[in-house]
Order: sequence, then C-alpha cells, then structure tokens
Amino acid sequence: MEHIPMRVSICSPSIELEGNFSLIEMFRFHYSLREIKNNISEDEFFEFCLLKDSRNKKVNELSSGMTQRLKLAFAFITKSDLILLDEPCMNLDQLGIDMYSSFITNFGSDTTQVVASNSVAVEYAHCTAEIIL
Repeated sequence: MEHIPMRVSICSPSIELEGNFSLIEMFRFHYSLREIKNNISEDEFFEFCLLKDSRNKKVNELSSGMTQRLKLAFAFITKSDLILLDEPCMNLDQLGIDMYSSFITNFGSDTTQVVASNSVAVEYAHCTAEIIL
C-alpha cells in the first residue's frame, strides 16, 4: 500500500497546486519527490507543456488553461504505472487539446490511463474500453 502513491499520477480540476510557488519551484519540488520520465530536462518540460515563457510566474498567476497544462504535464511526464484523468481537457483551448493528444502519444504508451469525461470526445478517443454510467 505504501508504494501506491509513487505509482499513480492524477490530473483533476479539483487538485490544487501550491499557488505561491513559481513554476520552476513547483517543478523542482514535484521531481524531488517523484521520478521524471526519460530524463527530461526542466527546459524540455516547460516546452512540452507550452509554458516556457511562464516558468518564473507564480502558480496562482496562471490562467485556468495554463494550470491545466501544467497538471497534465506532471501527470504524463512523471514515471507512473497508472494515470487517472478527470476531465483532462477542461479549460484547454485547441493548442492545449493538441498538447494533451501529444502527451498521450509521446508519454502515455507505458501507462494505463483511466479517463473520466462527460464532454470532449478527444479526452477519451484513445481509450480501448468505455464504461457509460
């Protein structure tokens, strides 16, 4: 049981990030606790989540779409066996949705993903099974 938190990544609109941290501080804090995939550098991480020009901003200064992109990057770029995604495209524009699709292609093949979604088909288009509640 004690190993589960180190094997699961979660992205949800309800998860709060430390608002007083800069994005660089958030990155360094997160990856002091978890392992990053493929030895991705700090620069690459912020490039992947389309936040390279915002890395010195505080988390609480980000728009809702920028915050969602950061959460998705942490979920996909952190070494995990399972990624839980709750409304992963919430607050994303088309560029953010394209980023999400890129994460699935480039970082999702080695994980099991569970997607909870009520709206955007692209959120779960990659899924191999569907449960309708």
